[in-house]
Amino acid sequence: MKKLIIPCILLAVLAGCTNESELTGGSDYVSRVTITAKDFEAGDAATRTAFEVSASGLAFKWAETDVVGIYPNEGDQVSFPMTAGAGTNSASFDGGGWALKGNYTYAAYFPYSVDNTTQGRTYTALPITYTGQTQSANNSTADMGNFDYMVAKASTPASGNVNFAFEHVGSVLYIQLTAPEAATFTKLTISADEPIFTTEATVNLSDGTLTPTSTSNSISLALDNIAVEAGSTLYAWMQIAPTDASSKALKATLVSDEFDFYESNFAGKNYEQGKAYQLIASSTPVKIIHEYVDLGLPSGTMWATMNVGASSPEDCGSYYAWGETEAKVLYGWENYKWCIGSMYSLIKYNVSNDYGLIDNRTTLELSDDAAYVNWGSKWRMPTRAECLELLNPELCLWTSETLEYTTGLRVTSLINGNSIFLPIAGVWDGYSLSVVGSSGDYWSSSLCETHPESGEAINIPWGSPQWSYPINRYGGRSVRAVLR
Repeated sequence: MKKLIIPCILLAVLAGCTNESELTGGSDYVSRVTITAKDFEAGDAATRTAFEVSASGLAFKWAETDVVGIYPNEGDQVSFPMTAGAGTNSASFDGGGWALKGNYTYAAYFPYSVDNTTQGRTYTALPITYTGQTQSANNSTADMGNFDYMVAKASTPASGNVNFAFEHVGSVLYIQLTAPEAATFTKLTISADEPIFTTEATVNLSDGTLTPTSTSNSISLALDNIAVEAGSTLYAWMQIAPTDASSKALKATLVSDEFDFYESNFAGKNYEQGKAYQLIASSTPVKIIHEYVDLGLPSGTMWATMNVGASSPEDCGSYYAWGETEAKVLYGWENYKWCIGSMYSLIKYNVSNDYGLIDNRTTLELSDDAAYVNWGSKWRMPTRAECLELLNPELCLWTSETLEYTTGLRVTSLINGNSIFLPIAGVWDGYSLSVVGSSGDYWSSSLCETHPESGEAINIPWGSPQWSYPINRYGGRSVRAVLR
């Protein structure tokens, strides 16, 4: 059978104790190491045929430009470039003037990065990421290796050589989706109802432990304008950190270059380290069409019938920090996108020297608009003026209502009688969601110019709608879209 060749990106684990002076040259030292990498095992029987690989799973090959970084227990790393073995799963790497002492073991990783030296990182906490994955063509694995981290334990140098056997840290997803219509796709997102996907982590090279530092409900793959005909299949490859999704319903969302969204579902599995899995949707992806209501407002604004991230009008949906487009587990200044750790270090959307870099932006750009990014080019977040129009008692009547067990407010037009339902969805601060059914906020796209650390929103404190008091931008709040 033909094997798929994947460029290698890996981490190596070599346990031991040494110091900086012990990574040196000389006749008593070993300068050449041999590294053998395992194939991905098939996660299920059907995967083997789909991958066109042997019974061992998905084939792995080295690339000729690969370079390994090796750490002594104390001191800086040293690079070991490949000298032989490109196109195979076993290659030789040579330290040149640097070598490994025969009675020690060492910590290593791949690919070599000079940033680990300049930023003072230690081998006990090297950062890895599963964000920023890309695919350049349909069914292409050429870019997947950039996220294929691996670990291994060291062998003791002997007879002029060191052999390392590496194992993959992550899992491979082979996703197959049938295009319901001809389209050019730019993004694929796999999501769950819980933050089961690791987006950032550190790896301890002394024992190979992966420690998540950031998790999310979703993980995405950027597609390089991949055109697929109606009824044909999009084949996508993605790396993820191991996660048990066996009891989870997962959703695949495709985005086209026209900002159309297509969704399909499949059952999750327990995605184990070093294994590859194929994900075939239970049905053809369905084009998502979000509905809106004409309230007859003077501005002509059309309001959506449900929150961004919701599946029905009574669903509270997702929570977003102001100017961010993805839901999170932690909402705080420490991980807010548009600052450097505090509200006094803003780097975008600021009009005051007291709060950081001034750019005089007071309205969210579309790339930072949660409605536009998550629902497509037909939608955006409402402006201050549009929110105030909805709150105008001469135009709309707000009344309490419970819809399918969800407490909220019914906004009824006094012009044409049409209405929308706004769940009182609570607020997310830190790691906690609170006051659901009692209080909540709906972001606008407008900055609070007197307090630029805040965004403006429709407030629903204890069920009484009002215009915004300053709300810290980092907080997780609801978003109700309007038609562009």
